[in-house]
Parts: sequence; C-alpha cells; structure tokens
Amino acid sequence: ANKKIDFFLQSIKTITSEFLNDFNFIKSSKKQKKIFLDKYGHLRPGTYNILSKRYDQQPNLTDSKKKSKRISHNSFSLSRNEILKINSLLLKNNLINLNSDLIFKYIESSIKLREYSKFQFTKLLSHIIEQISNYGQKFKLNRDQLSHMSYENILVLHKLKKREVLGIINRNRENFNKTCQIKLPQLMSDSSAAYIIPFQSNKPNFVSNKKVIQNSFFLNDLKISKKLYNKIVLIESADPGYDWIFSYKIQGLITKYGGSNSHMAIRCAELSVPAAIGCGEQIFERLKDAPRIELDCAGGVVKSILD
Repeated sequence: ANKKIDFFLQSIKTITSEFLNDFNFIKSSKKQKKIFLDKYGHLRPGTYNILSKRYDQQPNLTDSKKKSKRISHNSFSLSRNEILKINSLLLKNNLINLNSDLIFKYIESSIKLREYSKFQFTKLLSHIIEQISNYGQKFKLNRDQLSHMSYENILVLHKLKKREVLGIINRNRENFNKTCQIKLPQLMSDSSAAYIIPFQSNKPNFVSNKKVIQNSFFLNDLKISKKLYNKIVLIESADPGYDWIFSYKIQGLITKYGGSNSHMAIRCAELSVPAAIGCGEQIFERLKDAPRIELDCAGGVVKSILD
C-alpha cells in the first residue's frame, strides 16, 4: 500500500517540478537567468524573514554546475481489482456520487493547487517585505533594525522622531533576546508544560522505501550553499523558500519538525527523495553533528554511522 501511495505521489507534477526543470535548462546567458528569476526570484528561505535574501538577490543560485537530473513523472493507474475494492468501499459508506477515478483526480488537483497557492502567496508576501525594506531606507533603517519593529510600529514610522524609533527597536530587540533564552516544549497540552518540560518522543514520518548511507550536511542558516551536493541534508524546518535544495542532487532529507502532509514531505514524495520528516528534538540533535547517516525508510530507521 505504501509503495502504491509513493508511486501515485511521484506521478503528480507541482510547481516544484516546474522549478527544477526550468532550473536545469538555465544556460550562461543573462536572458535565460532573468526569465528564471522573474518567475521564481521572489522565493526566500524563511518566507517571513526580512533578513533572508530572495533568490534573485543570491546570484550563486543560478551558477550551480552540479544540477539535478530532469524531473520525470510516472503515469499512475490502479489495477481492476483495486478499482473494484475502492468503489465497493465507497458504496458501503453511502458515497454514491464518488468513484475511484474521481477520488484520485481530486487528491491530485488538491495537492497541485495547494502547492501553487503557496507559491503565489509567497510572491505577494515577498514583495511586501521588500516594500517594507525600501520604506525603512527612507528613514535610514536597515533590515536588522526593521526586523525588530512590529507592523504597528512601521505604520506610524513617519510620525516618530529618530530617537523614538531607535528606542522602540532597542526595547524590542531586548525582549526578543530574552524570549530566545526561554526553552519550551514543541507541544503544550496544558499550562504545567511551561514550568516542567514533558518528555516527548517523536516517530519520524518516512518518505519512500529507499535506503541510503551517506555523508550529512546540517543546513542551519538562510544562505544558499553548494556544500549539500550528494549529501543527506538536515534542516530544522522548511517552507517553499527552501525548495532550492532540490536543485542539487541530495541523497536524502531529515527534518526536526513536520508531519506526513507537511511541505517537505510532499516535496520528497513527489521527487522520490528518501526522507525522515518530523524526527523531533532528541533524534535530530543526535543526528545533526553526525558525519555519516543511515536513512532506511522501509525499515523505519535513521541513525548515525560511526567511522
């Protein structure tokens, strides 16, 4: 059943497949790079982070000489027996207006449209962030300073004196630094967890049935890096702005946060990249400094390999 689901997901072509195929056909000409960045340049690692550079602000993105292979998608079909079983189950539950064909078409279109809507949303958001940055420059404020101002602060920026603005920034920065020192559990089910952090053990969501043993690379900042080529990549969490990692031939992906329907789970399933999504803090912290990792998705195993 899992293999069938994997095969189905690999048959779906989302905006990420378009991105990778377009990326692979970028040549050295400035015109081709411009066409690519006009379409995808708004993306940025850390979608909401004003300190993160957009793709069109990181020239090394299009300079990769080790590009991934062209993305191809399998055609998906059900056997006659599978169709009969699904239709029988639908009738049993009084879903008389549905059949197996309609269900799979709905799932495919909903996944594609979900990913495309995120792509369009991030475009608008990215432009807004750039407008905020440009607006701040009029008051001689850099991105770091703006990152410590709230939306309400920015709305009244034109009414404030420079010393008032700097006072707001300093107070907000101080509060931010204090907040960063507070450690809370990933999930709080009641108020007591704010005082005594409960022990939480996560079970990773494995994608594909592949097994790979390879060197690892912990991606812990917002910059595009070529060091992850041919590595098992570890990242705490990711949004559409991190899709650039698939433009390099990575061997696998491990994340601290995320579920079976998260952004990176869908991406890895579509591209047939073995992954352990949402490992949780304990497993992830053990793995992030490991030089070599075994990722066995079929066996449900992800562990450090000692030389």
